[in-house]
Amino acid sequence: MQINLQIIWLIAGFAMMLAEFMIPGFVIFFFGVGALCTAGALWISPIAPAGQFIVFLASSLVFFFGARRFFPEIFKGKTKTGNISLDEEEFSGELATVTEEITPDKPGKINFHGTIWSAQSDRVCCVGELVTIIRRVNLTYHVK
Repeated sequence: MQINLQIIWLIAGFAMMLAEFMIPGFVIFFFGVGALCTAGALWISPIAPAGQFIVFLASSLVFFFGARRFFPEIFKGKTKTGNISLDEEEFSGELATVTEEITPDKPGKINFHGTIWSAQSDRVCCVGELVTIIRRVNLTYHVK
């Protein structure tokens, strides 16, 4: 039974494109496009295995770098700059609820704006108690 190389390249191409949904990064997709181009080239003319690999690699790289050049906003990813404040006093005076006991020796947890944060205090703060934020250092709130 003769193995049809065009079908193998087509299956490999679609498999790589589908794999992109499971593996983030949007890179495998271009190798799938390269496999489809190789299948198309094989339909036009028979190509030796080394030539198939060259067509596959060249078309994958052309599409990959071409897409990155012409659609840079897609490939840069989303970043949030300016949303994270470095001001330690930003939330000073606001209230939070203790969700895990805080002692002077052992940090605990607070619920602040619907998110659980590490917290430290100079006194014991019991679960359910409302505390006032003094400052934030990195990702830890100091409360009283």
